[in-house]
Amino acid sequence: MHHIWYPTDKFEETAAFYQRVVNITGGDVELDFLDGVPRNRARVITDGSVELHFGTPDHNLLFKNGRRINPYLHHHAFRVDDIEAAKARLEEHAIPYDDHGITFIRGRYQLFFHDPAGNIVELTTDAG
Repeated sequence: MHHIWYPTDKFEETAAFYQRVVNITGGDVELDFLDGVPRNRARVITDGSVELHFGTPDHNLLFKNGRRINPYLHHHAFRVDDIEAAKARLEEHAIPYDDHGITFIRGRYQLFFHDPAGNIVELTTDAG
């Protein structure tokens, strides 16, 4: 597990809630957002292992970036070592995915798909 994205207009309040109630004490994570991604609309905290991402939902993201899956809605992300092997596994199982490459965060490769229940799932890896 890499992170869980929670859409909220109250990201500071929501992050503080998880820090107090769930006792996530690892602190903030600074993400290197690419140009055009609003840095003041998200907060990331971690327990040292898994990150929780809180950010303002953007319902027009698909129109602005020509994508099929909107990661600014709730999703779960899993870290993979080999993104090409992950793509091959999805293709082997005929699971359509949206390959975002490096779109939002510098150095992080992302692709998204839906599970059978319609939940958004992200596979991510560090990219050079």
